[in-house]
Amino acid sequence: MSRGRNCFVPGCTSGNPNKNKANKERGERNPSLFKAPNDPSLLQQWQKAIPRSDKTLSSKDAVCELHFLDEDILTHYEIKLTDGTISRIERGRPLLKEGSIPRIFPNLPSYFSSNKRKRKPPCVRSEATEKVSNSKI
Repeated sequence: MSRGRNCFVPGCTSGNPNKNKANKERGERNPSLFKAPNDPSLLQQWQKAIPRSDKTLSSKDAVCELHFLDEDILTHYEIKLTDGTISRIERGRPLLKEGSIPRIFPNLPSYFSSNKRKRKPPCVRSEATEKVSNSKI
């Protein structure tokens, strides 16, 4: 019998057979597990992001969707139709965007999670402000 995968993140029980069974009995969906990347530089970023000192993450380990930002996970196919509208079809299995790094660790102290916020767009400077700053140079 093949052994199932568990989430590599400490304190996370996703992938645990007992939890999977309990979720199934309650009619809840089990979190998807994403295999760690094969790319050495991205794997190293994952290793730095996941706070675990007893084991080192390898490309054979998996991390569940609970540790990624929502925008890092593709849950729908988007198809552009001939009339220009975009049709969204739900994926059978979520897909992790390339280059995504786990950032959310709910069962650990908050300083381990880094929810990077998007920057605001830069302000548009008026010509008067630019003339003043150029004259100081």
